[in-house]
Amino acid sequence: MRMKRLRTPMPPAARALAAVLAAGCLGNPARRTLRRRRRTGLGEAPCALLSGGPFHAAALVKRTIKGTLPRVVELEGFNSINGNTVQNGFAAGRACIVFLSATGRPGVYAPLTPTTPRMGLSADGVELVMGDPPFSIPVRPQVLQEGLALLLERDAAGALPDRAAAFLKDAWERPEIESRYLAVAFAGYLREPRAVPWVAQASGDKLLRLRLSAIDALKRIASPEAVEALRGLLKDERASVAQAAAEALLDLQRSSALEDLLAWAQRTSLETARMPAGDARRARPLAAIAKLLLFVDERGPLFPPERICPALLDLARQKDVEPAVASDALYVYGTLAQAPQMDALIELSDDPVYAQRALAAAALSRASMRATANLEAFRAWWKDARAAFGEDLRRQVAESAARSLADESDPDLHLSLVSILRMAPQPLALAAAAPMLLDDKKAARLDTIELLYARTPLALPFLLERAAWERDADRKLALDGLAALGAKHPRLRDLARRLARAALCEPQPTVRRSGIRASGALEDPRGMRALLESIRDPGTYEADDAAASIYRISARTLGFGVYEPYADQELGAQRLAGWWGAVEAGEKTPYAPPLLREPPEGAPEAGARQALEKMLREGDSRPAAAAFAELHRALPAGDPLWTRLLAAER
Repeated sequence: MRMKRLRTPMPPAARALAAVLAAGCLGNPARRTLRRRRRTGLGEAPCALLSGGPFHAAALVKRTIKGTLPRVVELEGFNSINGNTVQNGFAAGRACIVFLSATGRPGVYAPLTPTTPRMGLSADGVELVMGDPPFSIPVRPQVLQEGLALLLERDAAGALPDRAAAFLKDAWERPEIESRYLAVAFAGYLREPRAVPWVAQASGDKLLRLRLSAIDALKRIASPEAVEALRGLLKDERASVAQAAAEALLDLQRSSALEDLLAWAQRTSLETARMPAGDARRARPLAAIAKLLLFVDERGPLFPPERICPALLDLARQKDVEPAVASDALYVYGTLAQAPQMDALIELSDDPVYAQRALAAAALSRASMRATANLEAFRAWWKDARAAFGEDLRRQVAESAARSLADESDPDLHLSLVSILRMAPQPLALAAAAPMLLDDKKAARLDTIELLYARTPLALPFLLERAAWERDADRKLALDGLAALGAKHPRLRDLARRLARAALCEPQPTVRRSGIRASGALEDPRGMRALLESIRDPGTYEADDAAASIYRISARTLGFGVYEPYADQELGAQRLAGWWGAVEAGEKTPYAPPLLREPPEGAPEAGARQALEKMLREGDSRPAAAAFAELHRALPAGDPLWTRLLAAER
């Protein structure tokens, strides 16, 4: 297939877009070799390219647009061995660009972008690829240039330029559908709250791609009005639209949408159960439901059990429900259940035809903090304990187990006491075990791995202490726990990053490897030099983890792949090191700018904050722990609330 040569120079907007869209691609285990020819002032010269993409192509470089290799060049011609030239080939009548990088071999270059370009130029303007799955739209260069200018100004100033609203509104009101696509996309990237009315209108359009683009924009804007629009889309008759809205709300982690999300999960679980067992369409909704149930486990205590537990019970009891969904739903039900919800668990545990009755019995044991092997004995106990059952009883059981654990030395009794603390709500168990954990002579009676189950900032001081213990296993587990807390709670991220960087210098491989993974999870660019050293040791687990962490931080591989031949791995490592040197010199951007990252969760409204503070003052309980986690995530360190809590010894 041949294409006409582009006769007009590349517009300035296209050059700017090329700089913005330049990104690395995941390496392909199989090396692809492209043969291209480069025309310079000295004539044509052959040039071999190593491709990380899935295509084997041949093209002719017609001319250098700017500078010499490894700069931007114009290509003509493309062949794809998989025959999919419609989706993955160069369109006829279009010239495309690719970014190249020197490899250390004379005349050999590697593409920094996938073989399939993200942008092309045609007589109609700039052709931009966007969306997931990707699709292309033609865009007028002047519109694209103004949109990019707004993005850069927003990123530099930290505030939205005043002219942004008019620019977006004008693009939306144009009759061309391509202009509407661009308006919706830029409204999301600019996080323009004034665009919510017409972006919400786009989410109800007849075109599915426009609807999905609008949902992504609403998620990026993340204003209360945008969240409300997403909640309404959970009831959409098109499953793909409701699915996208659910995923957007789960990414935003808004507690206000929890009940709506549970209702969506009930409907979606029924639809998924009707699909054949091997249907690939089942995976995505089931993954979203699993993520939702983790969210309910964390935020559910903020709600009365009668508002949350019925939906969980319905999920667990649905006909032909996925076993993993039933298991997770019963687990969370057992975590949230109070006295009125216990009867349903007892009934399920004693139902001979219920396929998940063993899981129901485990949830009943967790909710009551009592063995349920003999249901008749449990019913007799429950008859007397029902009236007094609640958070106070759970706290008393946890405190009694913690005191006994601190005083005993019998290994068999030790295991049973630890089991009781595991069944207890983790915030209660952590508060009950705190006196023992603060005692240097007794702290080791609770293994470090038990602290990882807490998943609350309250575990921070205990994990910090164990990060300095002598045993390698304790230091590794403590670092894993601190990395998880730092990734989840932005205020703890800087502290966790410092500890991860320190672990990169550890002589013990297990601790060092944990630091490598933590650096990626925390997206810490200051650990990049040590990670670059780690990938120079091919064939090790550390190199694999370091490569994943580098990609997590930078979104680039520059041709490096752990399954490539060692010689090519070394060249890829050299390219990454050279690129990072340019980053440190301020010549390149190390990762996605803050503008393109997910918006932080805002502070709760005044009424919601008062309710959370009231829960926090009511003593150690699961609602208090959930309220603390919510406020800790949303409020800055200088908020007066923390001073009041310290004064009250809370």
